[in-house]
Amino acid sequence: MDRPLVWVAVALLAGMLAAAWGALPGVAAPLVMVAGSSLAAAFRFRDSRARPLIVALGFAGLGAAQWNFQLAPPSDPLSQYIASNPSGPITVSGTVRGLRLVVPGDDRVGLTLDVESRSEGVSQFPIKGGVVVQWTRASEIVYPGERITVEGTPRVAIAEVNPGVNGYEKYLRNRGVHSAIDASGPNAITRIESAPRYSPWYWAARLRQIQARNLAQAMPEDVLPFVYAIWLGHQSALRHDEYQDYVWSGTAHILSVSGIHAAIIAFTLNFALRVLQLARRPRAIIVMSAVCAFALVAGASVPALRAAIMVCLYLSADLFEREPDTPTALSIAGIIFILWDPRSVFDIGFQLSFTSVASILIFASIIENLIDSIIENLMGEIYRRRRSKVDKRKRSASINQDIIYRAFRAPLAVSLSVQVLPLPIAAASFHALPLAGPLANLIVIPLLGAVLWLCFVTSLLSFLWMPAAQ
Repeated sequence: MDRPLVWVAVALLAGMLAAAWGALPGVAAPLVMVAGSSLAAAFRFRDSRARPLIVALGFAGLGAAQWNFQLAPPSDPLSQYIASNPSGPITVSGTVRGLRLVVPGDDRVGLTLDVESRSEGVSQFPIKGGVVVQWTRASEIVYPGERITVEGTPRVAIAEVNPGVNGYEKYLRNRGVHSAIDASGPNAITRIESAPRYSPWYWAARLRQIQARNLAQAMPEDVLPFVYAIWLGHQSALRHDEYQDYVWSGTAHILSVSGIHAAIIAFTLNFALRVLQLARRPRAIIVMSAVCAFALVAGASVPALRAAIMVCLYLSADLFEREPDTPTALSIAGIIFILWDPRSVFDIGFQLSFTSVASILIFASIIENLIDSIIENLMGEIYRRRRSKVDKRKRSASINQDIIYRAFRAPLAVSLSVQVLPLPIAAASFHALPLAGPLANLIVIPLLGAVLWLCFVTSLLSFLWMPAAQ
């Protein structure tokens, strides 16, 4: 049974999809599958023909059980209360779960809150629920982990819903957020308790806000919306017509900090270190460190962390002087992610992030070899003769030409490979299939690599010396 982790990942995913589509409801049927698989393994696991079926049956049942166990209910007590009491303000208390980036100069704060109680006068009543809070004319920023009290107008509808489109409302409801509160004024939110100082989400959100402030000082105002999108994952500052330009050109995937960003950082740095002839193991350590630093400096968003984990799993083979096993590395990453949050299976951000990295890892080397083959056939005897020169000066010139050629080949291979797997997903999500997308990405993705490194350097320098960052 070759690459057993691939079988495990595929079986888990199949079980979760079956449960999500209603084929395996509840927990009893999936657990029967797991028990049946365990019983079969006890008697027939040595049979090479039965082994894949046993593994698939057991982990499909485990995936279905995981999905049904963590399935978010269609509503919560708070949204039910709001639906039955639609008029008048409400006062609730709870813990901040997440914070949307607050652009410098903006007095609007968006956050998600895990509500624990509601207040009526001096009385408090326990109530559970997830709510998204839109706070206008805000006086301060509250961060994940802090406990706050919110007073505002509640509503069950979170955002506009377009039939057949995975929108923001569906994304939030999959994560247990079923209502919204509109708060206004400096006193609409009161901090009750500070966040634990050891909370990584608190520090990640603070770092993201500091980055937004520093970048606003270091960069021209007209490019800030673009930088906020590709570096901090904040697209709201982009104009609608500008965003549509990216959609119709097939390049909208660069506006979300995701797999393609981490892959570009990893591949460009790895290429530069290979040119410097650095050994394999130190090169892997440096690249892994850079990818993790990128995820941290870019705000430690979940998509960025996901992408960093995927790239580091792939590069870990170099630490042990082994050939990278792409299917196994991707399977490990997939198992971690879908067990951590099964609902991410239907998250377009997760799908594009995962398939972007997977597409590069699977197809980049194949396309590089294809480019080599095409160049070899085009150049023919001239190309082969140039590579076999023995004269030192000519050999040196040949090496320089090889470096230039490889510098062109690597970005081209990445630009082509990253489009293979995400293209059908993007077409289904955006309801558009830009015919010029492959050509546009050949230009945009190499430029994105340069922009990401400029943002990386600018962000680091902004902490040390602002004139240098500027």
